[in-house]
Amino acid sequence: ANIDAGYTWTKANNQHQISLQAGATYYGRKLRFGLNTNIVRSIQDSSNTIKRTEGNLMLQVYMPHEFFYFAQDNLLSNTEQLIRLRNGLATGFGYYFLNNNKMMGHIALGAMWNNETFSNNTTNLNSLEGFVGFKYEVFNLGDLNIETYVNTMPSFTDLGRVRVDLKASVRYKFPFDLYIGASYTLNYDNRPTQDAPPFDYVLQTSIGWSW
Repeated sequence: ANIDAGYTWTKANNQHQISLQAGATYYGRKLRFGLNTNIVRSIQDSSNTIKRTEGNLMLQVYMPHEFFYFAQDNLLSNTEQLIRLRNGLATGFGYYFLNNNKMMGHIALGAMWNNETFSNNTTNLNSLEGFVGFKYEVFNLGDLNIETYVNTMPSFTDLGRVRVDLKASVRYKFPFDLYIGASYTLNYDNRPTQDAPPFDYVLQTSIGWSW
């Protein structure tokens, strides 16, 4: 489990960014269960506060020969992209192409049911999407941990629409289970709701504690 917080101030436009991340993962002989959240608030003179909140619940059930079944629920609220709430329920199967005490990597294929409500009063959307996931982790590399994932969701019910979620993070460990971290998160939608940008990204630096 871990929790970390960050603060950034930019003098040019008097922008303050506050972030909080927390997560926990259970590793069993037959399954893996995890949850995490990421909250970001950006406050700037003469501009509305940007609010971004993410959450994820994940279950993996191990199968023979490094295969696994997965189910997950991804939540996103993001004022920058006018998303009041995006709730994506995904399920499918995956394969670990790397799985040892220093590195872990897998690919996953499945389907996602995506429900979206927006702050610009446009019609709520429900769609069935494909799910293609890639994740790679490096841990116990001295005091360094690295994690990255890319999830691509092509829509089956809104043909031509594609969404991509990407995150890359690095942590450097200090004594007493403290660490400093940096992460980059990107959300892309080639058919966003009206007046919303297709891209949104967040760069975070933080100090945290793991146990």
